[in-house]
Amino acid sequence: MKLHLSDMTLARAEEALLIEALLIADLSKVRAAEIMGITRNAVVRRMDKHGLTIRNGALHKAGVPISRERIIPSIWPGLPETLSEVERRLIVEALKQAGSYVDAAQLLGITRHALVRRVIKHRVAPYEWKGQPELVEAPGKWPDPAPRK
Repeated sequence: MKLHLSDMTLARAEEALLIEALLIADLSKVRAAEIMGITRNAVVRRMDKHGLTIRNGALHKAGVPISRERIIPSIWPGLPETLSEVERRLIVEALKQAGSYVDAAQLLGITRHALVRRVIKHRVAPYEWKGQPELVEAPGKWPDPAPRK
């Protein structure tokens, strides 16, 4: 599946996943937290961060009701992935498209340092985005260094 990274920063992906999870969970913060793989308090903090509220049995953003029809077509077939899985997938796609940490960070709307931290956190290996073959096994013995004259 091709993600359109020009439109999908990590913050936007987090917001889309949160909205999707809340709608799937029938606006239950506890069930949305289970879907996203985070705590209920983390759901509440993210709702505050993105300006989401639940009023009169409906989800609102900046006072405007959000329905399933108003959401961008879901990037998650069926149930959504966890936030960590979405973040990892976006990082790999950004690195593939950009080819460098600096450009990938700009695509994602974060700093290069934040991108490097997330690459380490998610254990994104260079072969996943550079097109290099995966190292299957280490060589048996390193060659002897050339003799000095």
